Amino acid sequence: MRRYGLKYKVVGGFSFYERAEIKDMISYLKVILNPDDSISLLRVINTPTRGIGKGTIDTLERLALETGLSLWERWGKRFVGSFCRRGRWRL
Repeated sequence: MRRYGLKYKVVGGFSFYERAEIKDMISYLKVILNPDDSISLLRVINTPTRGIGKGTIDTLERLALETGLSLWERWGKRFVGSFCRRGRWRL
């Protein structure tokens, strides 16, 4: 419609930055630039689905708080490379 100069009105549409895909992409970029951004990491930690459940995330948050590390640092120290036989993260 824009190409042909037709007037139109969008009713109830999403803003570009309100779309889930855009929020996810921005969060991925923020984690790349600043791995200690726990809010962005929590948004994308299981996007796309990687079999990381709420229990694992809760344990990770608790361990990060106890040790004073960011979620990213805690994840790297404890979980990376420690898959069990079923492909799920071991605690």
